[in-house]
Amino acid sequence: MSDLGAIAPVNAQDRPNSQTKGRVTGNEFDVGLTPHLQRERREDFNMVGNLLVWLATALSLMVVDIIVPGVRLETLPAILIATASIGLVNAFVKPVISTLSLPLTFLSFGLFSLVVNGLCFWLASVLVPGFAVRGILAFILGPVVLSLVNSFLNKYFAEKYPALEARNKTDMPSET
Repeated sequence: MSDLGAIAPVNAQDRPNSQTKGRVTGNEFDVGLTPHLQRERREDFNMVGNLLVWLATALSLMVVDIIVPGVRLETLPAILIATASIGLVNAFVKPVISTLSLPLTFLSFGLFSLVVNGLCFWLASVLVPGFAVRGILAFILGPVVLSLVNSFLNKYFAEKYPALEARNKTDMPSET
């Protein structure tokens, strides 16, 4: 895969203007491409974008391991598996827990969501050998630090590779 920062608009009329503030809007790369090639290019951008999100989460977990006492990650494979585990728990378990705990979250003015996040973080650690969450501080502070660092890294990657962000946000026609 080539350097994504080196991609340029195709011709002068497709160059970013003052309304896009120097950012590529997404369709500039598809000028003259067949729909099949446009779809392949879109899939490549989505794959790289998803890989960068996963990498940002793994790096965030390393930072959590360093900063938060009680969170322990032993090996690089444990970090990568923990990243996948956190994603799966957040996708499938967290919506159920959040829905069931909605009355408590409402009564606590949203503070109970910290407990829900901590529970999901702990559950992910139970599923992965080499990843441990011990103590109330790690239970509450771990997901907060993970979220903050992950947000920062995702923003960094979005600024570093604006073409990826534009491609993921551009409304593309469906294949039907």
